[in-house]
Amino acid sequence: MKFTLKWLRRYLNTSASLSEVISKLNQVGLEVEEVVGNNELYNKFLVAKVLEADPHPNSDKLKICKVDNGQEVLQIVCGAPNARAGITVVLAPIGTIMPVDGMSIKKSAIRGVESHGMLCSARELNIGEDHDGIIELTKGEAGESFAKLCGLDGTIIEISLTPNRGDCASVIGIARDLAVTGIGQFVGEAPIRKLEPSLQKSPIEISIIAKDICHEFCYVYGENIDNSSIKNEERFTILKNTGYELKSPLVDISNFMMFDLGRPTHIYDADRIKGQVLVRRSIEGENFRAIGGDEYVLPEGLLVIADQEKILSIAGVMGGEESKVTQNTKNILIEIADFDSETVMKSGRAINLNTDARFRFERKVDFANTEYFANAITEFIGGHCGGNFSPITTLRGDGKREAVVIEFDPSSVARISGLDIPERDSISILKALGFSIKGTSVEVPSWRVGDIKGSADLVEEVLRIYGLANIPERNLPYSFNSLNESDEIMQRVFNRLINRKLTEVISWSFVGEAIAKSFAFEESILKIANPITPEMAVMRPSMLCSFIPVISKNIARKVENFNIFESGWAYGRGYNNFQTRVIAGIRSGYITEKGLHYEARLADFFDVKDDVMAVLSEFSIDANRYTITREAPKYYHPTCSCCLKLGKSIIAFFGELDPKVGMDLKIEQKNLVAFEIFLENIPQVSNNFSKPKKELFDYHVINRDFAFIVKKKFWEVSC
Repeated sequence: MKFTLKWLRRYLNTSASLSEVISKLNQVGLEVEEVVGNNELYNKFLVAKVLEADPHPNSDKLKICKVDNGQEVLQIVCGAPNARAGITVVLAPIGTIMPVDGMSIKKSAIRGVESHGMLCSARELNIGEDHDGIIELTKGEAGESFAKLCGLDGTIIEISLTPNRGDCASVIGIARDLAVTGIGQFVGEAPIRKLEPSLQKSPIEISIIAKDICHEFCYVYGENIDNSSIKNEERFTILKNTGYELKSPLVDISNFMMFDLGRPTHIYDADRIKGQVLVRRSIEGENFRAIGGDEYVLPEGLLVIADQEKILSIAGVMGGEESKVTQNTKNILIEIADFDSETVMKSGRAINLNTDARFRFERKVDFANTEYFANAITEFIGGHCGGNFSPITTLRGDGKREAVVIEFDPSSVARISGLDIPERDSISILKALGFSIKGTSVEVPSWRVGDIKGSADLVEEVLRIYGLANIPERNLPYSFNSLNESDEIMQRVFNRLINRKLTEVISWSFVGEAIAKSFAFEESILKIANPITPEMAVMRPSMLCSFIPVISKNIARKVENFNIFESGWAYGRGYNNFQTRVIAGIRSGYITEKGLHYEARLADFFDVKDDVMAVLSEFSIDANRYTITREAPKYYHPTCSCCLKLGKSIIAFFGELDPKVGMDLKIEQKNLVAFEIFLENIPQVSNNFSKPKKELFDYHVINRDFAFIVKKKFWEVSC
């Protein structure tokens, strides 16, 4: 969530400094991820006037411009097609750092002509995508600060929201939390003039069919709207200062209101709606074309908004391409709804689409501000785009949400936290956060029903505002249990691998379906019913699956020589109880660097074979009992891999990975050799074993490398 101090001060009357605001944000659990000062980004850019623009003698496309920066006239070579005398432009003087790529502007000679600065496009300033020409300003005097002129002199604060804090996915919610810390006074929602409709009613009829999953559907019809140009508007400047790219008045108004008050809305082009609009469930196989052009075939049961010909939007997730507003839109339908949070979540997962609207609906929007929000957005649109509007119409579903009441004992704060906070202070904090208290009953404010479920949540709220840093340190009691035999063996195994220069990693048990399919047949893969993300949609069928993101990140950071291992569980329908314990490792790149007396060597088949044998030696099993076969799975190289068996049980796989796996997963690496050891197939051994005494010989060791050609039928041999 990004916002500026100027935006925050619309709802928080404070004179606090930036550092004080950041400190309080962190204190209340709204962790500050990044602070970007636009003062530093844009303070050197100036408004300038182009006095002359003459052709360059050595180029058909370049022009030599005489530019007035308010103090002197500079000569600047410019290649923009719209560079001409008389326009007002943005000048980057010598020494300016460009926001888009960090390039420093220097005095230079372009085709033999000196240039003392640069005239900027929107993309070069990172405030838009237009780079076909330089910016032409409609206001400003030569020498004036461009940042101050366009409101780019603020500071952007980005906070990381925990999954439960949907109320703080809005500037008003952040201000409400900060006010409780005493840093300022909460101003609250600005007074809005109630809509005085100039149309008798909406010509579009709407009905809720899926009343159990659509709690409320509010709408306003507007006609004669001007969506053709963005006029000078302070709220648009505030939005743009957070890095948002302005698109069109209606889209920008909708987005500003969502970030400002936390309520997603959608605006349809009413002329593209055919017949009656229904809020219903989708039918298996229906097609939906989202804004941007992506097409989806929908499963049954998603909540959709549809007319008589097509689906207009996936409720709470994404609008449709065929009903979106454009610069030519004249008549609109404004939707302000309250959709069931679980339904929105399932819809987003079904089509694998994350949006700002979905994020807020999943955490439940403030159901009590519908009328205020409808009036506020209509007033904003009317003031900027003109038009005539119908009365606000509100339809109710069956599951209208109501206030939540929780029984709360203030003494539970001390009991749960161990912190002695006076009961009156606990009550005062909750009241300041908007909770209504009558005796032992606490009514949760409408903007917090998404995350406050019980008395423990109320205790957390008190501690959050009181300050977690104020909780005294205590030594926790602990007891140390000695390792059992199995743990001691595993400890020796880990030490053995570490001594062989492998680094232990810890990864997720979930992987993406594309990775899993490279390591197992689809029918054996265990899919997760409610995955966190599409990249964590299935349980890993092989431990090697979890190494793929690790490998990709290392290669992206130019770390191409690495040796890693992990102990964990692999999952699949072919394992007992759908899981098995595995130690796996992978080596890539050079295993030894070039030295004075030897060349660098790439990791190969024999390195991972030695890794496997080193691990198995800790289990005190006679090596002559193992057999080697060519039964390694499909993700290993067909001729450079092996399967190690003990009787009929598979003990390990090792060898080179199939190059096709690397290509499918877009891993550009010369060599990938790996091993997997299945611990549950190794016979249990006693911890009280002794390794055979190593014989020392009187003669020098002599190494010889032999190669033998044998018939294919003799390939399977004893170790």
